[in-house]
Amino acid sequence: MLGNFMKLLGGDLPSSFAYVVGEKLTLPFESFWSLHKGHKKSDRSPVSVFVCDKKTANPVALRLARNGNQKLKTIRHPNVLKILEGLEVDAGIYVVTEECMPALSTTLPNDPSWGIYQIMSSLHFINADCKLVHGALCPTSIFITPSGDWKLGSFELMGSAQLPLDRLADDLRNHDAWRAGWRPPVDNVSPRTPAQWLDRYGLGTVFCWSFAAAEGQSVSIGHADCFSNDRVLPPSLRGLVAELKRAGPDVMNIDDVLKNNVFFTSNPVIDVMQFLENINLKSQYDKQAFFEQLPAVIDKLPADLQANQLLPELIKAAEFSNLAAVILASILKCGSLLSTEDYRQKVLPTLTKLFNSTDRAVRYALLTNMDKLDAHLDSKAMETLLEPTAMGFSDSSAPLREATAKTMMFFIPKLKRRDQIDKALRLLSRLLSDPEAAIRTNVVICFAKIAQWVPHDQALKVLGAAFSVGLRDPFTPCRQAALSAVSATVSADVFTVDDVACKVMPTICLRLVDPDGKVRKQAFDVMASLSKHVQTRMEHRDQGTEKSPAQLAAQRQQAQGEGGAAGMMGMVAKLGWAGALSTAGMFGRRESAAPEAANSGTAPAPGGGYAPPPVPPTAAARGPQSPPLQAGMGKPAVSPPPAPAAPASSGFGDDSSFHDARETADDGWGGGWGGDFEDLDGLSGRSNAAAAVPAPPARSSMNVRSGGGGVAPTQS
Repeated sequence: MLGNFMKLLGGDLPSSFAYVVGEKLTLPFESFWSLHKGHKKSDRSPVSVFVCDKKTANPVALRLARNGNQKLKTIRHPNVLKILEGLEVDAGIYVVTEECMPALSTTLPNDPSWGIYQIMSSLHFINADCKLVHGALCPTSIFITPSGDWKLGSFELMGSAQLPLDRLADDLRNHDAWRAGWRPPVDNVSPRTPAQWLDRYGLGTVFCWSFAAAEGQSVSIGHADCFSNDRVLPPSLRGLVAELKRAGPDVMNIDDVLKNNVFFTSNPVIDVMQFLENINLKSQYDKQAFFEQLPAVIDKLPADLQANQLLPELIKAAEFSNLAAVILASILKCGSLLSTEDYRQKVLPTLTKLFNSTDRAVRYALLTNMDKLDAHLDSKAMETLLEPTAMGFSDSSAPLREATAKTMMFFIPKLKRRDQIDKALRLLSRLLSDPEAAIRTNVVICFAKIAQWVPHDQALKVLGAAFSVGLRDPFTPCRQAALSAVSATVSADVFTVDDVACKVMPTICLRLVDPDGKVRKQAFDVMASLSKHVQTRMEHRDQGTEKSPAQLAAQRQQAQGEGGAAGMMGMVAKLGWAGALSTAGMFGRRESAAPEAANSGTAPAPGGGYAPPPVPPTAAARGPQSPPLQAGMGKPAVSPPPAPAAPASSGFGDDSSFHDARETADDGWGGGWGGDFEDLDGLSGRSNAAAAVPAPPARSSMNVRSGGGGVAPTQS
């Protein structure tokens, strides 16, 4: 039936008509136009179709419809409803426009200031530049696009600004606006009143109606009801509205109002959107300053404006400028308002392009905001992004290597392909011998965070090799991090009770005689915790209630669900990162928020906190320094990334006590914890000789030794 109706409705349209007239929509007011959904034949892009049926329209209505069609074709402005095609046939008049809905049929944002600004901008163009009068400016002539832009339409009464007011008034009484209740007191004003007064009066109506509707009030657009609600107006607009509705011989310049009224000159919504409209005219300095300040202003903008109008402009600016790193924070903030489906359609394609960027600043900004992206990325998206992200593992910039390592806690839980998981683990393991001590420490912590998602048949080998290296690292906080990681991983039942007793605990014993007192104390605490864990699990075995490794793995998987990194359990979730490396100079004028964090020597304590001895914030604490990231640098430096270097002398007597232990990661794990995972780039399985643990020096003070990437006690 609907198909027959559509065929009847558009049966007389020529074959060259490029659009399909679809479902009829219900208008909130009586009109000689009917509004229909439609789409373009070639690409099915949505449009709106206004139809004036000659069978039902009277001669005056047809004359007004023809005038509206003609004027809409000649008036071009960003805030005027865009006409795509206008056609008159025997059956009626067809006007095809961009997709829109009447403002009276939509829910307005809680701050309509930008929409009002758009209508005033188009009205100024019509009055001042075109020397025309709209004649029916009121809520019935405002249409809103899917993106939230307000467009001015209904040009049926439009004519010269020199037309006498009484002639316009005669046509107004036959217009939709009059039937909808908008009835200016045209009979009570002087005949010398210019026709543009109708537009001024209508603009005052739009002010009162839009602010009342934004507050959820149901207000008639009639004279008495609308203007009696001027209390909903901001104080700075009340005097303006009173002046707009006052009839007089003067002609108001709308542009002067926009430039001088405090409501428009000190409005963050208008400031932001106006800047983006004219962004191509702004200097590079102005653009960078604007986008740096934007995240602090975004919260003042209406949520629907952020999602529908601001976000598309930000995405466009990020794709076609070199300021993507600065814009990213605002994109993520606005994108958080989208549904998962909308996020993947509107934001994810741009992020995928940015992940492939060679600009270090862009990649670093993406990596450090991975926690905000994680909720919107599924397994398929993660698999796509792994390859460009993995470039950061071999980058010569230390902050970028560190940020890349931290993102693995978001990637590995969502990767489904075994080869990609193995690749990520291999790349992560290489950083266990990074010259930057802070990176080595955070890699150990990262292995603890991903322990629950490492395939069960690889968990003992992968984690064993990683923790073994960490426990023998010359950097004290790294050893502390490894102890915390072991404790948290065991508490999550990643290892069987036999592995804990036979392979984990013997290696922890090495740290019971650690030269550093805090490490020793933590090792004793971890040993006590592991002993209690083993005792409890053996009681379950005696009672016949012990769970098999497969059952434990299934239990962890069920608890994790599809939440990715958000599914971390127990003490693993409480593990925090060691201090981040300084990124001074990465974004030009901005300084790192915590430039000393990387050298602070912080590492997680058994309960998830940090309590190691402080390390002076000097470059020597991290060994050789890598070049800082800089915005717009393009490709990484020509010099190759630093080769994994063994840390310098630890100062614990025989230097081989820690250096050799890093090269023989399996020998302290009770006969091979981690020793047979050969994909870890040779970090394990090289020797069966146990590393000797040196006796602590008689007296020592903790100093930083240059070039070693660790903390070296020196004799006093």
